[in-house]
Amino acid sequence: MTAEAIKDMRKKQFILVNAIILIGMTVYVAIINYTGLNMSYILFTLGAFLIVQSFFNILKKDLTKSWVPIIEQVNKYEKEIMGKEWKKQNKTAYVINIFVGAMIMTQAYFMYDISSQHPISIWFFVILIIFLLLTINITMLIHTSKVDNAKNTSDFKGYTWKFNLIGFVFGLVLAVVIFILVISFVLSRI
Repeated sequence: MTAEAIKDMRKKQFILVNAIILIGMTVYVAIINYTGLNMSYILFTLGAFLIVQSFFNILKKDLTKSWVPIIEQVNKYEKEIMGKEWKKQNKTAYVINIFVGAMIMTQAYFMYDISSQHPISIWFFVILIIFLLLTINITMLIHTSKVDNAKNTSDFKGYTWKFNLIGFVFGLVLAVVIFILVISFVLSRI
């Protein structure tokens, strides 16, 4: 694949991922603020979606197929470049999604009595979306830079383990920041 084709593919990938996040978060905000649905239903659906998607991908094994052409192209390219680490990375992602889905469904169980009758500040979600977009885009830039600048598959020895360890530490910091934002938001409403 030529450098220009890789650049074009990455540009499409970034646009798609950002569009999905923006649309998904907008729909989520609209559901929370305007439908009055019980919060546990929303969380249960999100958790179930993550778990079902992960099991579907596990059954698919290491196939690069996707219903979105650009994702299929990225998968084929990265599988070719990364070799065995691509499989490790995907398996790890599936396990993490199952774990997160289970956590969200557990949270849904404990939030059964909480409804979304009180609209949440749009500014809170704007800040959250910006923070989420920054986090995902920085992570994607680091990953794509590593993949696109690799000379051969040996450049990825231990990559999944290191990347996930850094991601775990960053995730903890992110969780603390989001927790502080949520607490400050709740306290500001009292």
